[in-house]
Amino acid sequence: MLMLKYEGINFVPTEAMAKEASRGLEWRREYRRGGTSVGVARARDIKNRAELSPSTVKRMRSFFARHEVDKEAEGFRPGEDGYPSAGRIAWALWGGDPGKAWADSRVERMNSQDESKEPVFNDLKGFLDVELKDVPPVQDLPIDDGEWDGDAARKRLQDWAAEGDAVDFERYELGFAYFDEEAMGTFAAYKLPHHDVVDGKLVTSRRGVFAAMAALMGARGGVDLPDSERKEVYDHLAGHYEQMGETPPEYRSADESEVKLLKAYKNNVNVKADEPRTVVARISTTSVDRDGDVVLPSGLKLQDYRKNPVVLLNHDNGSLPVGKALSVKREADAVIAKIKFAERPAEHPITAEWVPDTILSLFKQGVLRAFSVGFMPLDMRGATDKDRKRYGDDVRRVITSWNLMEFSVVPVPANQDALAMEVSKSSGFLREAWCLPATSKLVVPKMVMRISDPENG
Repeated sequence: MLMLKYEGINFVPTEAMAKEASRGLEWRREYRRGGTSVGVARARDIKNRAELSPSTVKRMRSFFARHEVDKEAEGFRPGEDGYPSAGRIAWALWGGDPGKAWADSRVERMNSQDESKEPVFNDLKGFLDVELKDVPPVQDLPIDDGEWDGDAARKRLQDWAAEGDAVDFERYELGFAYFDEEAMGTFAAYKLPHHDVVDGKLVTSRRGVFAAMAALMGARGGVDLPDSERKEVYDHLAGHYEQMGETPPEYRSADESEVKLLKAYKNNVNVKADEPRTVVARISTTSVDRDGDVVLPSGLKLQDYRKNPVVLLNHDNGSLPVGKALSVKREADAVIAKIKFAERPAEHPITAEWVPDTILSLFKQGVLRAFSVGFMPLDMRGATDKDRKRYGDDVRRVITSWNLMEFSVVPVPANQDALAMEVSKSSGFLREAWCLPATSKLVVPKMVMRISDPENG
């Protein structure tokens, strides 16, 4: 490993550190206590005198600072009851006292260079800078098939990692797919939880893994990660998919992932509805989309959506909604929504466009025919022979449980089977839509969306 950013700093562990790490590994095998899987991985690197990254050295310093108090506990020193204590074993895994002195000196030298007015290799800045980010190792743990609640899991992980009034963040990080080294020691540093604590033991949550992968791929607005770290996080979660006997979704970059879970459906117009300003539409069906996915209506969860049942235009949550859902119902092969478009406020200028009027007019004319659902998958399976027989040979994955976050009017059709069934005919509901100034237009967000289209690939 070539460390060009920090000139003249040797990142190879010393022989004394290697001896301590070897002792810690032997103790852990014998006594079955002390340290975590991260500590064991670190001990192996130190034992083999593998060159460590600057971010790892900074983590070492943080570990020793947090666990200095362990030296005061009984069993840390030879001759005391319980020697070697769990704290003593963990201390050895990270290189012991030689490791602490070594990490302290190197972090001080790195900080000195970071503060220098003439940075080393300044002409390569941005290319050679080392990211202070990391991804925990994949752990082989029991698989839990229970329900997943990310917030509740975080709380259980905090309790599990608690040491009196403090939290062992080295232990806490084992519940996540990513942590930010620069925010170490704070709960905000840890992202994409997918492990949980059941009966006092750490487990891998199947639905937690699905939820973390969905967030990485863009669900619920995605997750804020450096582009350089996304593939490593994906590999971590994909490792859990393999442990569970599941097929992970195809890796996508940040730009591709942004709209991964936006599925659009084409709608034919049938003018029947007698309620003013309403449209009844199939917003999701069991047709196979371009990703090879089938989204089962029976798996629809509406708890979050019912809290704020708005309808957007082009998934633009930065603009005002254009309507609301009066109802969303599951049928055998489709999800049916009844949408009411917002009425023009009395104070809205008559000469200014009221976008919901324009949209409703375009639906009546048959120009607009599409809705797109934005959702988070909660559970899924690889397609079986039975699925292929029912849905077609193109099906790759069946999403069996999903949380509807929002749905939108979109101009791009995708699924031939999803139909806008009814549009209201009430007289006069569009009379003001034709009073728009010549300069008015329907504004489409700048973000270019990738819409699943089974017909056009």
